[in-house]
Amino acid sequence: MGSVIYKVCPDCCFIKPLHEFYIDSSCKDGHGRVCSECAKKKSKEYYDANRDEICKKKAEYAIVNKDRIRKVKAKYYQRRKREDEK
Repeated sequence: MGSVIYKVCPDCCFIKPLHEFYIDSSCKDGHGRVCSECAKKKSKEYYDANRDEICKKKAEYAIVNKDRIRKVKAKYYQRRKREDEK
């Protein structure tokens, strides 16, 4: 078996195995800077702080892209329908 590679998360300052970091091809080692736990925490904090703005942008996008969304949903429905028939 291969050895486990470890990395330090700068946010929580814990040494964690590499598999606890999201994959990020833009980083040198191919994994994100912060561990997935800290990344989730930051994401939740951002969402909680900006919830109204995010919801507003989602609603605007849905209005502007109504036809595109309808097409994607129809395509998804048809694909699922074919898979269920198998």
